[in-house]
Amino acid sequence: MCPEPLLGRRFRYYQATLDMATLAPGKDYDELCESFIVFLCTHDPFDLNLPVYTLERRCSEVPDLSIDCNSHWIALNAQAWDTLPDGVLRDLLHYTQNGCIGASSLVQRIDEIVAKANNDRKWVDKVFYCVSTIEENDARRARILERLARKKGLEEGREEGREQGLTEGRAEGRAEGAKEAEARYSFLVEHLLAEGRLDDLRMATSDEARRTALFEEFEL
Repeated sequence: MCPEPLLGRRFRYYQATLDMATLAPGKDYDELCESFIVFLCTHDPFDLNLPVYTLERRCSEVPDLSIDCNSHWIALNAQAWDTLPDGVLRDLLHYTQNGCIGASSLVQRIDEIVAKANNDRKWVDKVFYCVSTIEENDARRARILERLARKKGLEEGREEGREQGLTEGRAEGRAEGAKEAEARYSFLVEHLLAEGRLDDLRMATSDEARRTALFEEFEL
């Protein structure tokens, strides 16, 4: 399973869905209940090696000014479980990352509930109906990554076209350079999708060194 390419927007999507579901029509926004959205990630969502990312909306000009929207976003990074002190959260992340139940009564209880839920087909079908299956999530990520990659390729193509046009002093240089760069990027996207290399596709949209290495790998 590849990491979420746009985790912030997924938080926003879930927040909107949650607020619409919990506030009855005709009710005022002061009746919105306090909400928590927690993503338990097996990949580091922000590549900073923190076990916990608490994401609160605040004022850019006055960081200490709390917006007090009564909603909270938290991303847990199971990969960094061993950076936490002994305790329930460390045990939970360790369990998530490695399947190690250990001596924690909470983790043992969670494992029992997970096993029971997975064997309850009616519950599983209900959950999948309300949200989406693992396969649907993976397909969604692949679509998003492909769009991001193609957008990145188009932007780079336009930039290369402008540089080539300035160097050669011809308008057709800009168009030709953009066309070649876009085609090159499209070939890369198609190769990576065909091989199921979604992590590399995600990196190709933001890591220039990795993108260059992938071009060389596929001789593009």
